[in-house]
Amino acid sequence: MKVTILREDEIRMCTGMDQEAVNAVALGFTRLVEGKVSLPLIIRLPRIWLDLPKEIGIDE
Repeated sequence: MKVTILREDEIRMCTGMDQEAVNAVALGFTRLVEGKVSLPLIIRLPRIWLDLPKEIGIDE
């Protein structure tokens, strides 16, 4: 599996979001980490899904 790591400036160029939108997303993640908001269950991926390639023996 190929993984690409992007710098903040590269992500900003790809999203086409203005600074106000970027700040809103950043604030959302900050509030999530602080425990002031929560994600609906449908949005959160179970840990097994994140590790699925490893779990089924696919190591690229």
